[in-house]
Amino acid sequence: MSLVFIVQTLLVGLVSAGLYLGFNQSLNYFDHLREQYPWIVFGLPLVFAVSYYIRNKTIYFPQKISDLEESQNGESLSIWNRKMSLFHYAGACLAHLFGASVGREGVIVMATSGLITLANWNLQFWIPVSASIAFAVVTGSKWISVVFMIEMYVTNFQQKLLAFIGAWAGLLLLETFNSDKLFQILDFKDQSLLGDRLLFCLTLAVLCGFIAQGYKKLYFYLSSKYKKKFSISFVVVCALAFIMYQENLRSLQSLSLGMIQYYLNTAQYVSNDLVLIGLKVLLTVFFVGLGFFGGEYVPLAMAGASLGVYLSHVFHVPVWFGLSLGAFLILSGVTQLKWTFLFLALILSDWNYIILFYFTFSIANRIAGDESLYFKNVRRKQVFQTNMFMFR
Repeated sequence: MSLVFIVQTLLVGLVSAGLYLGFNQSLNYFDHLREQYPWIVFGLPLVFAVSYYIRNKTIYFPQKISDLEESQNGESLSIWNRKMSLFHYAGACLAHLFGASVGREGVIVMATSGLITLANWNLQFWIPVSASIAFAVVTGSKWISVVFMIEMYVTNFQQKLLAFIGAWAGLLLLETFNSDKLFQILDFKDQSLLGDRLLFCLTLAVLCGFIAQGYKKLYFYLSSKYKKKFSISFVVVCALAFIMYQENLRSLQSLSLGMIQYYLNTAQYVSNDLVLIGLKVLLTVFFVGLGFFGGEYVPLAMAGASLGVYLSHVFHVPVWFGLSLGAFLILSGVTQLKWTFLFLALILSDWNYIILFYFTFSIANRIAGDESLYFKNVRRKQVFQTNMFMFR
């Protein structure tokens, strides 16, 4: 491995962390603006119109993570409009400014890969590296860069090592600036009964599996039908803006980071809480399905974690147990990246539960179906085979 490659991957990691820090600062400012001017949410139809126009009048540029897989395979590179590579970042900022229920994971992954194109590096080599680094920076674990790359791309050992180095550098920068993590590790004391844990895991796996299945079906339906019909989509976005303007539903705007704190700190749980979780999932699939930039990582993690914490009180299991499982089960079913999100759940909780978590994720993924929002094709990639340097 040459010194040039190491310097390049360090730059990718630092730039990715810088984009993440800048985006988070912007989100904090946007949250303040929406609190001060609640009516700003009615700007969502305008954001949709601008995004729709640019998407349909501009030469191809990647709009979601599945597009990166296609480009890494050598497709669409010749018509990639590199000048538009950072529009995803700008479009996501606008979406969050006006309160759209979208995420930030896709923003950082796409922006980091966009900078690779502007630097005119070898895309087929560097796209898997940059995307894996950015995903690890967003999720907060350098090891996830390797697991994510294994499940997403066909790569060699050098690319995996570079991704790990870049992710390590990016996370060091985040630690330097005391960047907040999405979830904080909770108390690991577990005095629950085995039967309660098993019943909880089965219930949560089934619920999250069906939620992920429904999410994907609605997403693909919206993407194929309504996203091409501007007038109908515009009316739908206007209706979404009106819904999110309601005072009791404003917590569903943007990332909804306050949802999990509400479920952690509130002793009373009522049926309306489940309705709020369901609305968060529905709003996210509508915004993402209709073409708003941003992704679904954080909103679905918030919804899943909230559901896990809610059910942990019902089945008398530790809150951290429900949070760590719920946070990643829906995402695992939606993306079909079982190993990536299984590892994230174990990092957040306790590795002693690896077998129980594995079967929980397996059940949820099987119910969710083979389709993935991160892959163009339905065919699943075979990972962790005997040859550890080529994984498909």
